[in-house]
Amino acid sequence: MKKTFLALMAAIALFSFTSCEKVVGTGPVVTETRTVNNFTGVSAAFGGQVNIRIGATLKVEVSAQQNILNVLETEVNGGVLNIDYEHGVYVKNSQQVKVDITMPYADYLKLNGSGNMDLLGNNISNNLTLQVSGSGNISVQETQVTGILDARISGSGDMNIYAGTVGHEELQISGSGTMTFVGVQATTADTHISGSGDIRLKVSQTLDAHISGSGSVFYSGTPQVITQISGSGKVRPI
Repeated sequence: MKKTFLALMAAIALFSFTSCEKVVGTGPVVTETRTVNNFTGVSAAFGGQVNIRIGATLKVEVSAQQNILNVLETEVNGGVLNIDYEHGVYVKNSQQVKVDITMPYADYLKLNGSGNMDLLGNNISNNLTLQVSGSGNISVQETQVTGILDARISGSGDMNIYAGTVGHEELQISGSGTMTFVGVQATTADTHISGSGDIRLKVSQTLDAHISGSGSVFYSGTPQVITQISGSGKVRPI
């Protein structure tokens, strides 16, 4: 019975893969401008490079080989620009796909799978959500968040914020990725680690650290530190 079930699952997986349309990149890289509705968030799941620049005019440019551009979707839903290949499309051997975005500010950045997302310039927002669920990386040059910075990693990708200020940080790692936020001055922070990734941050008033995995929290500043540790991770000053 078990062997029959495993064989059935393997057959389903093989059918799902073979039923995908494979697109092999051909020709030179070209750039096109996409017309989209207003958005304040970006979600990418296509495995390429996303560059987001803070600017007054909203703009989306996509660079790839033409037959790759034909299957790369850029659609806005609920104020979020979603970038991904058409459903059922498998892209192979393409040159790097790049999306250049200009927007006044960002309050939501999500990266699924591989690839990189870089936010360039000084981003000013009430709240900011960052999510990585694969091996890709998110980096933020500078951000000013008056409310909450909510950052979550569930894969092996990393997050970096190099400068800025934050009212309160909600940070969570359930994978092996690392958060490096020591350039950001936070007033308070609440951290949760259930994986092997580490969090590095800067806090002035209160740090509440929860660890049930092997990852550790390293902090700078002189906050009041509250710890709840059931794993092998540590909470240590830098």
